[in-house]
Amino acid sequence: MFFVKSLNLRLKVLLLSNASFIILLLGIAIGIRQPILQRFAWLEQEIMQKKLVRVADRFVQLVEMLDSSAKAETIWTEMYVYMEERHPTFYRDTYSFEGMAISIIDVFGMLDRKGNFIHLDWIDRRSQQLKPLPEPSRADLLRARQLISFPEDCNLALRDSRNLAIIPTTDKPLLVVSRPILTRDATGPHRGTFLMGLFIDGKFLTQLEKYNNLELELTPISSVKSSNRNLSNIATNISNIVQISPDIRVLDKEWIMGEIYL
Repeated sequence: MFFVKSLNLRLKVLLLSNASFIILLLGIAIGIRQPILQRFAWLEQEIMQKKLVRVADRFVQLVEMLDSSAKAETIWTEMYVYMEERHPTFYRDTYSFEGMAISIIDVFGMLDRKGNFIHLDWIDRRSQQLKPLPEPSRADLLRARQLISFPEDCNLALRDSRNLAIIPTTDKPLLVVSRPILTRDATGPHRGTFLMGLFIDGKFLTQLEKYNNLELELTPISSVKSSNRNLSNIATNISNIVQISPDIRVLDKEWIMGEIYL
């Protein structure tokens, strides 16, 4: 589990509302400085909260796009047959760099019912090739056993089940969606797991920063010791989507901080 942290200069946040900043100056001039400053502390927190909600919305959009792509693959008859018969040319004929490069996906693959990988590749856009996921990252991903945990084959919930995770790979965090491989009418028994993921790298965070005018940092939840956040409010069920509940705090006269837990 991770959290996204934004630590911004308060003046930088205040200047986003020029009219209100002028009111602040007038308020100070007529001797009501403290009430006005308290009001602006509230305005700063409101601005930060709206921006962090937009950041969280972007993560939700990514999850839904990944899930939609994964779902389309998992209720495809040819895929279901392949997981049983393993035709030697199916994978090569079906998945190519040209076909996958136009998507947002960085990593995709298939696991059998026991969680052993059949294919686990990443899209190397620099060399324009599909390549096996490097061993350190592959091991990190395969250790996430929650990705292959689904309802029993006889359970009607199987057809709509999915698992979400942010995996701290050796390289960089990987946002992953997994679904059971089912028949065309989304029934079992499931024959394995199909997963899709994308790396949350510096380029992705930089784009979010520019769009929302925030300074962002993605940090493992184990680093949250200094936070005043009540961790009991954070969902631990991996099937839950991103938890949108920004925690905003004015730290001192200069800094304001916000956090979103994923």
